[in-house]
Amino acid sequence: MYVFSRSFYVLTIRLLQLVKEKSKKGIMTKCVKKVLDIGFNIANANKIEIHCATKNVGSNRIVKKIGIKKEGTIRNVEIVNNEINDLNVYGILKSEYLKITT
Repeated sequence: MYVFSRSFYVLTIRLLQLVKEKSKKGIMTKCVKKVLDIGFNIANANKIEIHCATKNVGSNRIVKKIGIKKEGTIRNVEIVNNEINDLNVYGILKSEYLKITT
């Protein structure tokens, strides 16, 4: 049994790959930082999880660059283009977020 108070939230977001013309311009990095800001400072989340396909090198690089820790891999969780894929799960706590933004 899990009991959560109203002030305890975990937000999960899924990073998708941008089209090649839009990649490597910092767009996704800015978006992730903004989602973290809104999640922690407005929605008052305690933790934010980010899921990235293991094969999506760019998204995995972004979350590592921001300082979000890899918590594990969910195996065989999605099918894309008739191919079974794994997802890396990254997580950041509000206390960790405050350390990297101050």
